[in-house]
Amino acid sequence: MPEQRVYFNPNQTQTLVQLQIFLYFRAVIGLLFALATGPIGIALLALTVAAAYGVANEKQWGYYCAIAYALISGFFSLYALTASNFAFDQVISALFTVILVVLTFHPESRAYVKTWFK
Repeated sequence: MPEQRVYFNPNQTQTLVQLQIFLYFRAVIGLLFALATGPIGIALLALTVAAAYGVANEKQWGYYCAIAYALISGFFSLYALTASNFAFDQVISALFTVILVVLTFHPESRAYVKTWFK
């Protein structure tokens, strides 16, 4: 019997379910800005969707995509925050990035990934 693919998996731990939701949310926001930011925005959009889909299907590569996206997003957010002298919109963006990093690297998420992801 073929393996069933899903776009959202509510049977995972709370942190991974929230990570899926957050990644899809960031993908929708990224879709709005991808055309304005050019190829980098489109690449980040693809990475975000791949991460959310991979995590939902319990794939190691999906979790690694989520890690890559969290680190890249953190770098860009930190750069934008310091370049804008801590403008309000950049502070909010940085807070969303912190949430993404916490959900990705939470011990509960890592333990579930280590045990169940293929």
